Amino acid sequence: MKHFLFSCLFLAMSCTVLSAQGTAADYERAAGLNKQYQNTVFYSGVQPIWLGNTHQFWYVRNTPDGKEYVLVDADKRSRKPLFDETALLKALTKETGKEVSKKDLNLNSLTVNTKADSLTFMTEGNRWLYLTKTNVLVKQEMGSGQRFNRGNRGERYWGERDPMRGGRTIPSPDGTREAYVKDGNVWLKNKADGTEKALTTDGNDKNYYAAWLQWSPDSKHLLTMHVQSAEQRYIHFVESSPRDQLQPKLQKRPYTKPGDTLDVQCPWVCNVETGKSILLNMDLFKHQYELKDLRWNKDSQ
Repeated sequence: MKHFLFSCLFLAMSCTVLSAQGTAADYERAAGLNKQYQNTVFYSGVQPIWLGNTHQFWYVRNTPDGKEYVLVDADKRSRKPLFDETALLKALTKETGKEVSKKDLNLNSLTVNTKADSLTFMTEGNRWLYLTKTNVLVKQEMGSGQRFNRGNRGERYWGERDPMRGGRTIPSPDGTREAYVKDGNVWLKNKADGTEKALTTDGNDKNYYAAWLQWSPDSKHLLTMHVQSAEQRYIHFVESSPRDQLQPKLQKRPYTKPGDTLDVQCPWVCNVETGKSILLNMDLFKHQYELKDLRWNKDSQ
């Protein structure tokens, strides 16, 4: 009798465990819930991202028509679009060669400088720099760790250092000239006659001028960084189940460890009319982390 009762109890518990595991259809329904309900909740809240030590912040608002990027000034109690949405959509459409609508406007890894006039972001499989005041959109070069496979979203790998080597030509505010970097040196092109000249000649693979070029508002000067590049360290691992083949695949990603040498940057300014250029005194900067968000004033100072 005891054996019979034990057997019945065992069978009852087994059935309970089996029924609790669920079926394949249950798991499929659970996996599809996120897709079913995503983008169905709008105007749900604000996650502010402050601009440095200012009293301004920006946030993203989900609407039925797509995402809106909003800039708020707490002192003025004002709110306005972070950028001209129509202008950016037209620029993206022109640069990518395909129509980009508001519903497609998803700016991943968005960063905004303290003046809110320069944006960097990922979209359409590339990384971009957008200057809001001049409506200049530049596709930036992506390094070897650029597209760690996350469903082809083109997101930048967190350990990658930005080499700032690539980029498109940057037109001057008066529209007469274009500046660009070639073989590590800064070049200038006259749009009227197409003539080109090198503003620097000492750039090379290890010591180069960054493609992050900024014109002064009066179109007389250029600003960028001279970079002494350090050796990039990598970490290797095995991707056990790659999507494009059966066998495992060896992968590597940039990985800088404590104590590794880092790139050294020095601001460079050039008078494009005289060709005279200077590297700023590094004693003006306490450390490399202060070399960011360098911008011209409206008076070209």
